[in-house]
Amino acid sequence: MARGLTLFALVRDENARPIYFDPLREARRGIEAADQISHFCQVQLPGELSFLGISLGGMEALLANREALLEGKKSKTAVLDPLLDPELATDNLDSFWHSVSVDSMQSYFRRILSGRYGESPAPSFREVMYRVGSHPNASTKLAKDAPSAWLCEQQRDAYSLFVSDTDPVLGDSQREFARACGFPLLKAKVPGHTPLACRLEIFDEMLSAIRSPRAGISRF
Repeated sequence: MARGLTLFALVRDENARPIYFDPLREARRGIEAADQISHFCQVQLPGELSFLGISLGGMEALLANREALLEGKKSKTAVLDPLLDPELATDNLDSFWHSVSVDSMQSYFRRILSGRYGESPAPSFREVMYRVGSHPNASTKLAKDAPSAWLCEQQRDAYSLFVSDTDPVLGDSQREFARACGFPLLKAKVPGHTPLACRLEIFDEMLSAIRSPRAGISRF
């Protein structure tokens, strides 16, 4: 227990080859994991569930919170530099000649595709992200499950979005929908993508944003 919280981290299912990502499935796995932990560890659920996530895991945490609220659970989430709009984010990742920092981050993520997922030659990020649409048993429908399609209509106090000063990986344009609808974005007060190493206090601030008596936190 930490600060009265029951903590667990969800391990994303990355066994499929070629790799594809199913954020809504992972979100529902997080909720199911919380239910299982509650049952087997005899942890009561009188308070709130909470979900923390960064980058793609941030999208999964946002979806987990949406789904938990739809199930009638009390839930909050705090995310850092989440994937909000897959189309705009993959456009940024697949483009070139922005700056040294942007191009180097893109190259780093392409090496992940090759080294971690065995993609050789590395495909476009759009191809990888949209593979979920070709799997008949996949849960995610990007057109309606991308946070940019639904977040503006959600209760604001259940979602805390921390963003870096600039995002060389996912791009800054994917955030514009939130600003357009007045959805509050919290400053991480550092540059770069998911820069926890630059300012470790971000994690404490994310916890503070969702702090109240609750049963557990899932980290994506």
